[in-house]
Amino acid sequence: MRAALLLALAAADTCDLPLLPSFAARPARIDSDCPRVYVYDIPQLYDYEIPWPELHKANVTQIFGAPCHDGILDEFDTNQYSLAIMILWRLATSERCGAVDDPKDADLYFVPTWPAAKGLPAWDRACGHPANAKVKHLPYLNERTAHRHFFIVGKGHVVPKHDCKYLCKYWWLRPEGLLARASRWAYSDQYGRSHTLASYGPAPFDDARLAKQLVGDRISSDQGIAPHLFSVPYPAAVHAWGAHSRPWGAHSRPILAAYVGGDRNGTFSYLRPKIAALCEASDACETHVPHEGHRVCGVRCVPGLRRTMMRATFCLQPGGDSPYRKSVFDAALAGCIPVVFSQQLARVAPWQRGNFPEHFVVLNGAAVQRGEIDVIKHLAGIPQAKIAELRRNLAGVAPALQYSIDDSIRNDAFEALLRGALAVATERERLRDRHARHESVVVLNTLL
Repeated sequence: MRAALLLALAAADTCDLPLLPSFAARPARIDSDCPRVYVYDIPQLYDYEIPWPELHKANVTQIFGAPCHDGILDEFDTNQYSLAIMILWRLATSERCGAVDDPKDADLYFVPTWPAAKGLPAWDRACGHPANAKVKHLPYLNERTAHRHFFIVGKGHVVPKHDCKYLCKYWWLRPEGLLARASRWAYSDQYGRSHTLASYGPAPFDDARLAKQLVGDRISSDQGIAPHLFSVPYPAAVHAWGAHSRPWGAHSRPILAAYVGGDRNGTFSYLRPKIAALCEASDACETHVPHEGHRVCGVRCVPGLRRTMMRATFCLQPGGDSPYRKSVFDAALAGCIPVVFSQQLARVAPWQRGNFPEHFVVLNGAAVQRGEIDVIKHLAGIPQAKIAELRRNLAGVAPALQYSIDDSIRNDAFEALLRGALAVATERERLRDRHARHESVVVLNTLL
């Protein structure tokens, strides 16, 4: 496959891009410590053009998008909504973490509900389909396995709505019975105060203590909106393959900061005009409009990481239509330290980022909005030793923030998601056993 990828990247200069090869058969899984996943095959809930039993035949460009014209080796025109189908394809093609055929061998059970990449209108249609009720009759869902099941939505968690006509409620926002014990993975976390309405949380949102309180008990509680919900990285533009150097490695950064984005984009974009104006006014900051100009060879990578984020030490990341941004992960994977302005982004992707030392700069969004913090001056005042530390830390976490094409990187975002799902299940079993022992002691004490 590596030779085929190199051929495709060379061909991208002439727009004569061949389809990258697929697997003739699913690779045999090798012994590894990667969780063993059984994938349900439910055609009525599956909307990708290639069915699960044949998904290994899909080629790389179908799943990850075309390689970027004049881009770096790992840069692709990836659909940001493709998380579920990307996870499925890796389960179909990975030797180290490939899916198992026998549910009796499984550590985890993935229920792929509407896995094709799609936006809001298509999600509305999918969630109105009566087939959603089929999740209530999963053959391997029982008291022993319920907490080992998981669902994935390649959007913010608020998208599959929960009112009476949106039937995704059965498995997503308002699950009942055993389905409430499953874990859920999306690009966002639930920070709402309501137990009936899904919410990204307040804007601005700078209180770390309140954030921890609002997100609640995601391990043991089956109550509330989308129980056991955890955010994961967006599928960014970078996907590792082979053994070449990675874009998050050390190289020169001629400018202090970059902002890739517009000045308006939805509910959580209150800071964008301020950030864009600060950047435009400074010689130390560059502003880029994503996908500005014509597509090159039909690909949406203009102006590309090499000309934007890979030139900057810091990348400014205000919110947009939601607090969450694919651009945060593009920046991190380009080795550009993300500067975020909300607790939503400060705490995003806990299973991929939680065990690593500081690698984002977190500023108070409300203070920036009021003019109490000049972002560019603040960044210029950070000592070089601290910048070097942040970059080292970012290079350490970056592999876990991207979804690799192959098994070349251990514990990428795909593997980290699986390990996170298993860790949640294992901790729930530990808590359940401890509770059972406590109940036994209470009963025994009443008899003595």
